[in-house]
Amino acid sequence: MGKPEGFAYEGRADFHGTSCHVVSHWESWTSLYIAVEDGRVRGMRSGALITPKLKHSMIALLGRKGER
Repeated sequence: MGKPEGFAYEGRADFHGTSCHVVSHWESWTSLYIAVEDGRVRGMRSGALITPKLKHSMIALLGRKGER
């Protein structure tokens, strides 16, 4: 699905009652919900999701890409 550098950690969120880590892949507009308890993927959302944390992460990612 992509290189690890293409993903950004978005923090934690509940996905259908399960506490998850959220990671987003910018090129495919996909967010994965990974259970905190067992590390299994519990869900996926696709499409543009704009939140303050997402905007901050996007700016940070673009800044890192610009440093190369």
